[in-house]
Amino acid sequence: MEIKTMSVVFKNRLSFREVPLLRGALLHLANGDSTLFHDHIGDKLRYRYPLVQYRESGGYASLFCLGDGVVAVEGLLCAASSAEVRIGRREEKLLVDSETRLNDELSLSDVFQEYTIRRYLPLNQENYARYKTLDSIVDRYQMIEKCLVGNILSFAKSMGMFFEQQIKVKILDLANTHEYTYKKVRMLGFDLRFKTNVVLPRHMALGKGVSIGFGEIF
Repeated sequence: MEIKTMSVVFKNRLSFREVPLLRGALLHLANGDSTLFHDHIGDKLRYRYPLVQYRESGGYASLFCLGDGVVAVEGLLCAASSAEVRIGRREEKLLVDSETRLNDELSLSDVFQEYTIRRYLPLNQENYARYKTLDSIVDRYQMIEKCLVGNILSFAKSMGMFFEQQIKVKILDLANTHEYTYKKVRMLGFDLRFKTNVVLPRHMALGKGVSIGFGEIF
């Protein structure tokens, strides 16, 4: 299936830790609507997967949206062009530096697709406790692979797509692990490369915290 996406990079400096502040500022600009602009996307808003995602890109504030979220961001950019927002202690206008629109794809593939994912948060408190008991790196990889499969299936379901064949995922390299705080809970995040038999939209995200910059894939 085809999925429309849009990436927006602003001229405003932003650190990764400030991404939740960017989200708060833009939600305030959209009348404090915590359901992510439902006045723009109507009945289809109740997706489990966030259609509007707030990010830091190369040290600058950015947004990524897909599907009906593109409409939400278009309306938001119109409002932002004539208003100042508060990001932490700073008040400034959001100035768009670049805007990229794509017609991307979500589908099964006969050829494995390779991706890199950054700041991937696959584990909740329960399976993190189980993860720590695993001595074998093979067992740990398999556990993360199962999480990736589940995240891909959940994303596809949110987009209204159900695969008829088994989804396969294989980790190719785990480059880095780091602890992050998400919803006041310390979580283990991964930078890794994987391959899968699914074509995924470019720059979408998987796992927990995707609305504030975690789990972006390349």
